[in-house]
Amino acid sequence: IPVLQILSIGMCFAAMTGGITALLQAQGRFKLQMVWQLFNGLLFTVMMFASVTLGKEIAVSIAVLLFYTVTSPLGTYIAARPARVSYWRSASLFIWPVTGSCIACAVPLIMIQIGTMIANASSIIPPLDTSQRLIDFFECIVISLAGLSIYGILTAKLQKQSMHTVIQYL
Repeated sequence: IPVLQILSIGMCFAAMTGGITALLQAQGRFKLQMVWQLFNGLLFTVMMFASVTLGKEIAVSIAVLLFYTVTSPLGTYIAARPARVSYWRSASLFIWPVTGSCIACAVPLIMIQIGTMIANASSIIPPLDTSQRLIDFFECIVISLAGLSIYGILTAKLQKQSMHTVIQYL
């Protein structure tokens, strides 16, 4: 379901920024926190009204994705600015997970497409007479296992310290 897929990506950004409010409170920056929340509420409302007038559910889900994609790195930068953290350093917290996730999702999807093309083009393999639900379930399993494997490999190669921390907790 495309609407839920798009919303899920946006919610990943939202989940990564859960500590912004707590950090602003811990720093005693209550006025900035209030301004930030008002800004977010106003921007979200404007984006929702604009997306509803422009399109259907898909436009609203894209607006939610764009909202969190823009405000999450910006909020992280605002909260971490007293520690002299640059905007690009704040944004890099999002770049590697998003890049890894895109690669981890793209590879199994491509594998499924290639497998489907081979199965449809080959006269050796008889056509499947199973239900579409079973095929969809199989695709989900392949995508999940391949994506998880690829994401783990990318994390181990690109973010060695993060992977070491994750392994310590396991």
